[in-house]
Amino acid sequence: MTATRSHPLISSLADQVAGRWWVHMLRGLVAISFGVLAFVWPGQTLLTLVLIYGAFALIDGILAIVGALLGRTESSATWLLIATGILGICAGAVTLTLPGLVVTGLVVYVGAWAMIRGLIDAFQAIQLRRDVPDIWPQLVSGLLSIAFGLLVFMAPKIGFSHEMKLGCPAPGASSIVAVP
Repeated sequence: MTATRSHPLISSLADQVAGRWWVHMLRGLVAISFGVLAFVWPGQTLLTLVLIYGAFALIDGILAIVGALLGRTESSATWLLIATGILGICAGAVTLTLPGLVVTGLVVYVGAWAMIRGLIDAFQAIQLRRDVPDIWPQLVSGLLSIAFGLLVFMAPKIGFSHEMKLGCPAPGASSIVAVP
């Protein structure tokens, strides 16, 4: 990375992403695995998909925090990845401990998670655009997550079906493509 870094936060964030590429790849593989399972088991019960989602969100959150702590520097750039990790751990824990309640509110729950995750991914990609070449897959992933979250809210049946088949693998695919 030879680009001039305009802000210490951006510099630190770019260094953290480069230093823990394997965590991003692992998170991407977990996300793609969840998407594939949701796609190939369309006849399974909603409860099974909820439990698979809970495991995915929990593992993704743990890996995000591990990546943040392993790449930690003096800067406060770590907060984005820690926020993603906390969101994932909370989402996974609630899903796995209260699956019946989650099934009832799953459409709003998954839509909100996709939008928040998308906002974080897009914000991070915009912040890193000058320092990380080919960061566009992360931006596209964030925008797709936001779009699917909005679709879930506007047309729950259509949005949730597309979220399970397309929205969840998208962040994973971009995490693997964007590995420096």
